[in-house]
Amino acid sequence: MRLPALTRYYTLFCIFGVFLLAAAHAQDVPPAVPVAEVEAQALPEAGLVVLELFSSQACAFCPKADRLLGDLAQMGKVIALACHVDYFDVRQGSLAQSFCTERQKNYKLTLRSGPVYTPQLVINGSDDAVGYRLEEISEKMSLAAGQNIQEIAIRKSAAKEEFEIMVPAMEKIVAGQGGHDVWLMALDRPHEFNIAEGGHKGTPMTYNNIVSKLESLGPYDGKINTIRIGQNFYKDQQGFVVLIQDQKTGRIIAAGQHILSADKQSSEEVPDKI
Repeated sequence: MRLPALTRYYTLFCIFGVFLLAAAHAQDVPPAVPVAEVEAQALPEAGLVVLELFSSQACAFCPKADRLLGDLAQMGKVIALACHVDYFDVRQGSLAQSFCTERQKNYKLTLRSGPVYTPQLVINGSDDAVGYRLEEISEKMSLAAGQNIQEIAIRKSAAKEEFEIMVPAMEKIVAGQGGHDVWLMALDRPHEFNIAEGGHKGTPMTYNNIVSKLESLGPYDGKINTIRIGQNFYKDQQGFVVLIQDQKTGRIIAAGQHILSADKQSSEEVPDKI
């Protein structure tokens, strides 16, 4: 699995030394150093990787991370989620959700990653990286691809009025561990607009894979199960993602997604990505 041509020679801003803390939250602020171009490492063919970007339109370096996530989302075996936080954000055209802030705070505890910051990219729920550092992200994704996340199959019911989520058996994986939860996330279709205010005012952006709904489907006991959801959950949206996650460590052990056609005017569906 290789990065698409658009990202193979993506511009990487060199590694910085410290975070700038503001109101107990941090933004990634690199020093004035030369820009370097690097080729991202090829990822193994096998191995599903789940990326969760915690971002904000008010963050100085988040546009780079949001664009990069859009590129990474095009890769096979990658589920990419953009969760915009509300502890600082623009007032107009906000994409922030309070549940994104809460989810990031939970990762702060499970990852022991220090103060929450943007852009933060959480990988498989068990590691994190600064959201635009492609070299670091590529290395961590290569490791994450070997974690053997199970793929959750999703299909339409015969009546096409609901979806069936086929949860695999993983009793050996969950045995002796803490509890696990099943999460359902709805993804918006791409948002295209100019940022309305702040340091990036007027900047044209396309925001992909924005998480606009989060719902718990209950605990997971490791046994095979079929969960049914109605199509209204993601009405007028791009699709949805299902995750099974360790309550104690945050590690994602299974994932699946269903994505609709990229054409905003079309109701035609495309096959599941994974």
